[in-house]
Amino acid sequence: MTDSVTWKGVDMRQSENKFKNWVMSFTYQERRNKQLEIFRKQLEDYSSMDKAELNFEYFNCIAEYEHKKNILTLVIITIAVSLIMNIWEKIFSFLSTAIKYDNYMNDSQDTFMICLIIASAIGLTFVVVIVIILSTIFNDLKQLKKKIQLIEYVKSEEENED
Repeated sequence: MTDSVTWKGVDMRQSENKFKNWVMSFTYQERRNKQLEIFRKQLEDYSSMDKAELNFEYFNCIAEYEHKKNILTLVIITIAVSLIMNIWEKIFSFLSTAIKYDNYMNDSQDTFMICLIIASAIGLTFVVVIVIILSTIFNDLKQLKKKIQLIEYVKSEEENED
């Protein structure tokens, strides 16, 4: 007789272990262990490369890092220009026009509410897209910086061996 309990053909202990592993994957220790495993694999990969290949990887990483920094600068400048040009004033002007139209028509506040919802959706969409773009760029820069530092570490270790 087995110790595991089955329900509709599913081993409950196995499901419980999968759930427990899934929950544990969110803990700091598990994330750290995964990052350490990735670090060791990358260190091994870079250490096994010959000098020319390692330099090629290093220069490509630096070029990509600088390119991402330039993109970040461009995005920030674009956001600053849009703020200076008062994009938000256009949205509030749209709402003001909707209020005047609504008062002129003496209907209900349906027109105003629809315009408010549309303006809010547009504004929220802009904010969410900007946050997603910035967080993606910052994450890419962080990963590239780690990669560059790891390659520099491998290069310095190889120089110390010589």
